[in-house]
Amino acid sequence: MIQELHYFALAVAQAGSFIHCCPSSLREYRELYRREHNNLLQNEETQGQDPYELAVYSTWRLSYEKLDG
Repeated sequence: MIQELHYFALAVAQAGSFIHCCPSSLREYRELYRREHNNLLQNEETQGQDPYELAVYSTWRLSYEKLDG
């Protein structure tokens, strides 16, 4: 999982917080992250962003959406 987050500390910390606060397994989180990441790659506004921005934004967005649900 850390490799998928490109070893970016903020993305790793956000993923860890999500897993801790919203009891889920690493496997469940990985599936959520991959879906979110792929959705972002499909979006014209986020195309061309560097891996750091996509990894951090993907983990942030998952956490943000959890606040709403």
